[in-house]
Amino acid sequence: MSVCWKLLMVLVMPAFLSVSCGKQTTEVGPQHSEPVRNHSGEFARQWMELSYELVRAERRAPPVASRIYAYAAIALYESVVEGMPHHRSLSGQIEGMPAMPDRPFGQTIDWPTVSATTIAMTGAWLFFEGDSQLAIGELFERQLEARRAAEISEVVIERSRLYGEELAEAIGAWAAQDGYDTLSNQLFSPPSTGAHAWVPTAEGMQPLQPFWSSLRPFALTRADVCAPPAPVAFSSEADSAFFREAMDVYEVSHSMSEEEATIARFWSDDPGTTGTPSGHWIAIGSGLVDQLELGLDEAVEMYALVGIAGADAFISCWDEKFRSYLLRPVTYIQRHIDPEWRPLLNTPPFPEYTSGHSNVSGAAAMVLTHLFGEIAFVDNTRESIGMAPRAFNSFAEAAEEAAVSRLYGGIHYPMGIEHGVPQGACVGQAVLHRLRTRH
Repeated sequence: MSVCWKLLMVLVMPAFLSVSCGKQTTEVGPQHSEPVRNHSGEFARQWMELSYELVRAERRAPPVASRIYAYAAIALYESVVEGMPHHRSLSGQIEGMPAMPDRPFGQTIDWPTVSATTIAMTGAWLFFEGDSQLAIGELFERQLEARRAAEISEVVIERSRLYGEELAEAIGAWAAQDGYDTLSNQLFSPPSTGAHAWVPTAEGMQPLQPFWSSLRPFALTRADVCAPPAPVAFSSEADSAFFREAMDVYEVSHSMSEEEATIARFWSDDPGTTGTPSGHWIAIGSGLVDQLELGLDEAVEMYALVGIAGADAFISCWDEKFRSYLLRPVTYIQRHIDPEWRPLLNTPPFPEYTSGHSNVSGAAAMVLTHLFGEIAFVDNTRESIGMAPRAFNSFAEAAEEAAVSRLYGGIHYPMGIEHGVPQGACVGQAVLHRLRTRH
């Protein structure tokens, strides 16, 4: 058992024991495991919403956040898939993922308890701050209390909890081999230093996670499977295609409407203020749990596929960013067009090509459209910080707006956006092609 999980259990076990004392310790009530589809998707939504809030509170960087959402969602899916007769485990389908422990044979299982235990134990190593551990423990306690209120016996709850622990330990052991722990131990040397090369855009800035593409992917067989076309050839000449790319950014910044500025800010998804770009699409998925009244089976499938698509989109995107190593618009424009120019949004600490927002949005939209079709929905992700919800007629429409928001923000050339969306869509297609969640 991990140190983090031991800490979590220290926090929640006193309450666990106090409510268990005097309770029925024999297996009473229904003598069968209620199908996962009969439970509300709310159980999963609460965990993914908490993950979003903890990513925000711990100020996790966008690539790191995408990994967190993927493993959290996989933990949710695998925790209940044995109670979903029409669905398949992701074991043997995701890169390197071993077989998961078998459920207790012929014995009653409470799937929400299994789910709460698996994701709580997984969250104990995904998040490291004390307040995060407390929040995880509190939600775990609330969900178990709800199961007792539903008259699930202590015997079934304990059996289900132990099964959830086994699943979480297996997932944690597999995740520990993805290469994440070695990323910060490598010495970075810029792949190029010419006039086209990325340079820091603020004092003390270092390139963020330059080795992220070496992380083990989930559905992609290689980081470069969905590589986009090469960027436009660099040039500082006023009649060149590259100069035109920069001028497009410059001109948009001077003609921008209030609505376009709102779009830029709505999708900015900065670390510490939001749950990052991949979290934005997780939050859209959470809204769908309510809108479509998803059962637990549908919710965990949706979260798993969206989470995996977002994680692989960042691996694919970072592979290209640190291959082309292209300078940001603010650098080019200040050198060759207007030395006093400033973008609307803060420029992130990594190369330009392609756009991460475009990638993750293209991937998530592909997956969500596959699952639910072209449906209208309302995105209220930024409502908690005072921004009005935005309505969309389809996931693809939302993805296109998320992508162009980076042009309005002044931090991407049009080509980084135009090639980023199909790059992400390619990732989404790869996820759907390789991972068969249903028989």
